[in-house]
Parts: sequence; structure tokens; C-alpha cells
Amino acid sequence: METTDFNIWLDHNVKLSNINQVWTLYHAVRSESNEFYSYSILRDENRLLVKCAKTQETLIIQDNESKNRFLHTLEYPFLYQGGIDTAKELNKDWS
Repeated sequence: METTDFNIWLDHNVKLSNINQVWTLYHAVRSESNEFYSYSILRDENRLLVKCAKTQETLIIQDNESKNRFLHTLEYPFLYQGGIDTAKELNKDWS
């Protein structure tokens, strides 16, 4: 499956209440790096293709504006904690 719909792809590939999964995806997309398991990132001309190892479903991020909207979608639930990186650190302290 390929989609440009963030919400559909996220519903199938990420547990948004799991800060570790969200943090990993956020940084993989932000840095366009494959160093963050379980997500792989591929640049195809202007598009960014994001896959999750569990499902192999592909999210197509059309341009940099869409990339920024996607990153905001991931970070938004954690803004009350000071952002995604702070939320990850706070979660580590509770573990």
C-alpha cells in the first residue's frame, strides 16, 4: 500500500502513545536517515518515501512543506511536555 495520508499510515504503522516509536520515526524522517530501526527512508526526486519494517506500507511525503507538516503531526501530542525530545527524556526517567 502507498499513501500520502499521514493519519492512515500512522494508524497502521505507529502506536502514537509510544514515545519510543514516535521519537524514532520523527528523527528518521527529520534527518532522512536509515539509522533508526524500524523505519527506512528513501529520497525519490522531491518525494520522501517512508516504510515501516513491520508492514512495508509506504508513506509518500510529497515535498518539504509536507515533511514539516508530518513532523509537526508527530510532535504535536508531546508539546505539553516540551517537545518530542523532552518527552523521550522524561519517559526514560520513568523507566
